[in-house]
Amino acid sequence: MSLSSCDYFQSTYYRGPTSDHYNGRKFHNTDPQAKPQFNIFGAVARGAKIILTNLILKKQPTFVPPVVPTPKAPPHKIQITFINHVTFLIQYEDKNILTDPFWSEYAGLNQVFSVPRIKSPGVKLSDLPKIDYILLSHNHYDHMDIATLRKINNQFHPHIFTGLGNCYYLNYIEKLNAKCTEMDWWQSVKPDSKTEITFTPAKHWSSRGIWDKNETLWGGFAININQKNKIFFAGDTGYDEHFEEIAKKLGAMKIALLPIGAYKPRKMLHHSHMSPTESVKVHKILKTEVAIAMHFGTFFGLSDEGPKEAIQELHGAMIQSKLSSDNFRVLEHGESIAIPMTPVRLPTQTNQRQVNQEQITHASQSLTE
Repeated sequence: MSLSSCDYFQSTYYRGPTSDHYNGRKFHNTDPQAKPQFNIFGAVARGAKIILTNLILKKQPTFVPPVVPTPKAPPHKIQITFINHVTFLIQYEDKNILTDPFWSEYAGLNQVFSVPRIKSPGVKLSDLPKIDYILLSHNHYDHMDIATLRKINNQFHPHIFTGLGNCYYLNYIEKLNAKCTEMDWWQSVKPDSKTEITFTPAKHWSSRGIWDKNETLWGGFAININQKNKIFFAGDTGYDEHFEEIAKKLGAMKIALLPIGAYKPRKMLHHSHMSPTESVKVHKILKTEVAIAMHFGTFFGLSDEGPKEAIQELHGAMIQSKLSSDNFRVLEHGESIAIPMTPVRLPTQTNQRQVNQEQITHASQSLTE
């Protein structure tokens, strides 16, 4: 299949049946009021600050001594390594997953008109273990890093899971030639016998340029390991009732990776990014054993709050909700935690006989009805 320049500007990344979040041409949030707010004066001021930083100040990111991750998780544990921004290495058994992998020096079209990195990744790209799957939440530049995706794909050929329209962009616009599966909200896939991945709703938007706003779908992911251990990766999202729906449909989460930064000014960003206080609410809604903060402390100029403001507000919200630092973790770049997996209980011989007898009884009742 080939694309003309006309195809690119028309941005026909996806066409399919309409739904409560797709009108046949563009995607939208289920809340009709949830649209990104734009302030021309704020955008000009932020853009000028970014250009000044990139062209004149040329600030170098703070160096973080990189760690070398283990090839796989410790036995019977889920290991989570925070690399930067929303990039995590999730390891369990013999599987390694990356979320929204980002290793570039800036996020945007080019080095001048882009948000620069202020802190280096906690893991070198060259030190990654073999990557099996990539979870790609949406197409914004600080989440869909083409240079990084190309390098990882060339080395490991992982299976990429992402929202509708994004595989088309990756493989036919960017020529990534990746193994890629597009998913709609609530769609689930089983890439192996132990893993189920569900694409979940989020309150956000998508765009790579001025022509393709909301042409591809955004979302989060729930990973269900052995039907007992659930990990939630929220992606980019505002706070809304979809978290209640996720909890109702998918149940409690063992681990939740939740955004806390890029939330000011609230009038402009409340439909797109959660505040730290809202992330604490989501932690409670999902009945999460351990929440881990993300989407903070990596870029300059992504929003108006100070570099430490999100963490300070998070700590305040945790105190108000009587949560300890073990309940909602703030990891340094490169820091890992290992969380024991809930074991899969195999039926005993007695229990198995009871199950078999119940199945026989149920079958007999069905035949007589």
